[in-house]
Amino acid sequence: MGRIITENHFWILSRLYRFASSSISKSVMFNLSRDWVPSYSLSEITVRNCQLGPGFPTWLRTQVEASQLTLSVAGISDMIPVWFWNLTSSLWWVELDLSDNQFRGKLPGSVSFGYNIGAWVDLGFNRLEG
Repeated sequence: MGRIITENHFWILSRLYRFASSSISKSVMFNLSRDWVPSYSLSEITVRNCQLGPGFPTWLRTQVEASQLTLSVAGISDMIPVWFWNLTSSLWWVELDLSDNQFRGKLPGSVSFGYNIGAWVDLGFNRLEG
């Protein structure tokens, strides 16, 4: 049996700056309500080989400071929402890894990373079009 992470685990972490979680064989599962709003804004988010999906994590909408986001092998089988592409528009550097999920749908015609001096994006091994 694996570990289940809920929003209660983050309740008193109002100064959380970085978050990283990985597991073997998706033994860590996230059970976060769709309307949960974290009390912090992270700069780095890494969730690798954990069960975060199947839905796209809506709490990411509040993480406007994140310059590094990894949701790799996270069991997400959803579309990437339009609002997601606006999160990184004011950052200087962006690292984005959404690889090895089941993201589906069409990518926007263009994605603007605002005033960034650099961006690294990996959307491999999904079911995206465009």
